[in-house]
Amino acid sequence: MSTKVLAIEEDERLRQWLGHHVSALWPRSEIEFQSWNQIEMRLAGLAMGRYHVVMLGLDAEQPAALNVVPAFLRKRACPPVLILADGGDELTAVKAMKMGASDYLPKRLLSGDMLVDALRGAVSERERSIDEARWQGKPMPEIPGYVIIRPINRTRYSSVYLALSESREEQVALKVLDRRGHDVDEDALERFRSEYEIGCSIQGPHVAEVYEFGVRDDLAFIALEYFAGGDLKKRMEQPMLPRHCVRQLRQIAEALEVIHEAGFIHGDLKPGNIMMRADGSIALIDFGLSRQSGGAAAKETIVEGTPLYLSPERADGLEADERGDLYALGAIFYQMLIGEPPFNGASATEVIGAHRSQPIPRLASPLDRYHFVLDGLLEKHPEHRIGSAAELLVALDHFDAYLVAEAG
Repeated sequence: MSTKVLAIEEDERLRQWLGHHVSALWPRSEIEFQSWNQIEMRLAGLAMGRYHVVMLGLDAEQPAALNVVPAFLRKRACPPVLILADGGDELTAVKAMKMGASDYLPKRLLSGDMLVDALRGAVSERERSIDEARWQGKPMPEIPGYVIIRPINRTRYSSVYLALSESREEQVALKVLDRRGHDVDEDALERFRSEYEIGCSIQGPHVAEVYEFGVRDDLAFIALEYFAGGDLKKRMEQPMLPRHCVRQLRQIAEALEVIHEAGFIHGDLKPGNIMMRADGSIALIDFGLSRQSGGAAAKETIVEGTPLYLSPERADGLEADERGDLYALGAIFYQMLIGEPPFNGASATEVIGAHRSQPIPRLASPLDRYHFVLDGLLEKHPEHRIGSAAELLVALDHFDAYLVAEAG
């Protein structure tokens, strides 16, 4: 099957250039060019499902130029949208991505390699969307005010979708609880509502924004910030520079400081719950296992928690406080540095046993300098562990000062 591309662009020379590079990438491709006057008349009846990619030539200096992105994405089966921009800056690019664009390409910097990479990424995104829809095995939910684009993830209790918020005119993550599921009871719905309330009550630059909770027929949903950069789990599939690991450690610690000061414990800190923004900053999500400090421990803690990042006291079924989150952060920092968690095993039981009894694996030089924080976070006994996120941040400040002095 040939690849079909719709390009809405006025400049004839750029049209020729685009046609050349698209045909070079996909010899059997078909590229259809339209002007903005033509497309405005046809948009209502345009069948978007026949295209693999849409490219929009826009004057990014115009205040309302990007508003066409949500208009296209509202169309049923709309493929990924690439922006070919005159003018604009990094903030414009970030805004375009938040509104749903797959990529933002400044015309003045456009090269063949840049275009090819963007096109390949967009087509891969479309294929992934189709595969995920099949994997989901059920029709997309219909929730007023949101246009569901594709599924992102599914857990035991809920599904997460990429959606376009019609009121915000930007992409959001829509977490949906189907109350008809066999595992879903009133307690599950109450936990879902509690997750929303906790998320709303915690405000900070490294905590995901939560927008709305609602119940529609048999569906409950939470709308929250969408992260096009994916999660830390995906990021760790590639090696990370130590200074980047420390930067992420600091941001996660700042998030935990806000969460703990608000009186909550995250309870399930893991790479899959640490999201990456387009600007490189991180934000924590998923407060489904969170509880108030000093409150009763969540039910089925070991089952619901993630063994690779589970503190020894939680593994023993004891009530954990903020230091349980810090232990999980230590395990994550170790994994960021070398690509493997500190404790592993063939089963959850083996992993839990390692957390209880095995010593912290030692890192070789030059990474051994980070044991000053790893040893404090991964201490088996919480009373000997770094006591708070604030204490960790002070230790990181001292370490930064040490590195400056060493370099000088």
